[in-house]
Amino acid sequence: MDVQIEKGIPVPKKQDRFHRAYAIYDQMEVGDSVLLTKAQRTQLHDAIRAIEGTSKKKLTTRRENGKFRVWKIGEINGKGFRI
Repeated sequence: MDVQIEKGIPVPKKQDRFHRAYAIYDQMEVGDSVLLTKAQRTQLHDAIRAIEGTSKKKLTTRRENGKFRVWKIGEINGKGFRI
C-alpha cells in the first residue's frame, strides 16, 4: 500500500451535532433572546430541546409573527437554584 506518513498534524476538536446551538446559548445572558426563521428553528429544534432536557440550561420559545423567539431564562447552579 502506498501511503504517506505525516507527522505533527493536530487532531481537530470533535464537535457534537448541537455545537452551533450551544455556542449561541453560551454567548447569551439571562433575558437575551434570538429570533429564528422557521428554517433556522427547524435546524436547531433538536438542539434546543437537548439543551433544555439534558442540561442545567433553561430556555423558552414563543411564536412571533411567523418566526420563533428563543429566550435564555436561566441556568441551575450546583445547588439547584435558578440564576
